[in-house]
Amino acid sequence: MSEPVHDEILFRRFVEASRRAEIVTLVNSAESQPELCEVVSRELCEALEAEVGWVLTTRGEDEPAQVAGSIGLTAPQRAAVAEGVFGEPGVRTDVAPPPALTELGVRVLALASFHAPEGRALLAVGRMDAEPFDEAELALLDAIARSTGQALRRVWLTDDRGAVQFALADSEAGFRLLAENSTDWISRHDTRGHFTYCSPACESISGYAPEELMGRHPLDIAHPDDRDAYQAHARRVAAGETITLIFRVCRPDGGLAWVESTVRQMPDPITGAPAEVQAATRDITARIRAEERLRLESSITATMAEGVCLIRPADGLILYANPTLERMFGYRTGELNGRAAAVLGELPLASARSGEVRIVTREGTSLWCHANVSTFEHSEHGRLWVTVLSDITDRKLYEAELEHMVNHEPLTGLFNRRRFEEELVAEIGRARRYGTPAAVLALDLDNFKFVNDSLGHQAGDRLIVRVAELLRRRLRRSDVIARLGGDEFAVVLPRAGEAQAREVAHALQEALRAEAGQGSLAGSPRASASRCWPPTRRPARRTC
Repeated sequence: MSEPVHDEILFRRFVEASRRAEIVTLVNSAESQPELCEVVSRELCEALEAEVGWVLTTRGEDEPAQVAGSIGLTAPQRAAVAEGVFGEPGVRTDVAPPPALTELGVRVLALASFHAPEGRALLAVGRMDAEPFDEAELALLDAIARSTGQALRRVWLTDDRGAVQFALADSEAGFRLLAENSTDWISRHDTRGHFTYCSPACESISGYAPEELMGRHPLDIAHPDDRDAYQAHARRVAAGETITLIFRVCRPDGGLAWVESTVRQMPDPITGAPAEVQAATRDITARIRAEERLRLESSITATMAEGVCLIRPADGLILYANPTLERMFGYRTGELNGRAAAVLGELPLASARSGEVRIVTREGTSLWCHANVSTFEHSEHGRLWVTVLSDITDRKLYEAELEHMVNHEPLTGLFNRRRFEEELVAEIGRARRYGTPAAVLALDLDNFKFVNDSLGHQAGDRLIVRVAELLRRRLRRSDVIARLGGDEFAVVLPRAGEAQAREVAHALQEALRAEAGQGSLAGSPRASASRCWPPTRRPARRTC
């Protein structure tokens, strides 16, 4: 009993192998995709005793599948089975027939998914009876699926023109979809540069409707001053370069639009010869105007007599410093940009305000500046400090000189009578408030008129200066020394009682006599001392 069964199995395997070889031969002999799919469907149905069979192809998981060839299916049924399942490459029998096939009487399906040149493909066969497909039949289905994938690839590669045309059609559809929805002006030109296509965005950019530009050249709408540059770029495009150029378009309403256009030459996919020129153009009018405004503002800032800088409070960095500010602080052009604002010293940056500050330059010299600080919000950097520094060093020196002239006597540099009276009043007020003593010494030089008359006023001036220098050397820094006029001097001794005032007066008298004895001073000075009184008493005057 075993031998007949064994012989039957061997015979079936022989028949299956023969059938497989026959179908593979037919598949490999097919010269086009439709012919190949029809051969596969017919031969598989016959080999597997199936009533229906079909080949589906798709270019991606999201693309709708199309029946490339079928046996036993009507057009509506082909559309229904196009919704088939594409899983991992291999054979499956666990898929229930769709309603369109159950109505036809199909009860079991066998599927084989495989890779195709365009994406994925599926072989499917269905039987009217419920007998499942055995392993040998599924192996045959798998083998034919693999052979079909290879044959499809061969057909695809040998049919170069067909593949190119399909790719071109697909590319054209994608191009149109992108162009019609792009905010950029997408255009196509013949090899001489004339428009053959303009996307809808061309109207908002140039002011011309797409149909108004068909057959025209971009030079027809370019600004006259930009035409030479455009033609020079066009020659580079003809040489095979991809270039980006900026030029002005003259709008029909009389306005101008700045545009930036990226242009390239496209070859014919079959012959390789130049076929057309494609361009993507965008409106940069706002950008150009902003750049012009920035250049104008930068040129104004660069030529200002004031120093200007932008400081970012978040990290304390200087984002911009104009040349004037860099010169003020002793830096080269651009050297301050990106540095910490601390190099500028103690500027009034904590809040928007103005005031006078003293800065120290890189070389160590001092400058007086008027600082004006304001804040504003920047779209990229956030809150910024705008600091404007005006050099007021000369003014401060002049003011200091004026103040010195108002308060000091020009010959000796000592306080004058007006300033002495202010200091005396202030010291009397402190003495009354705190109950502390104070004293005033009045000094004059005997025979000073004789010196002037006999030796001349220059000698008298030298005598006055020498007395002033002696008083500065002998008295404390806290003492107030003044020349009241002529040969009269006065001294305020804060926190000095009567006894201390007497000692100071005697010491000054001796010092003056010693100078006179050495020939440095002429005349014999005399000192008088008065003690500053409490609020309820009058001063007591004493002479030494």
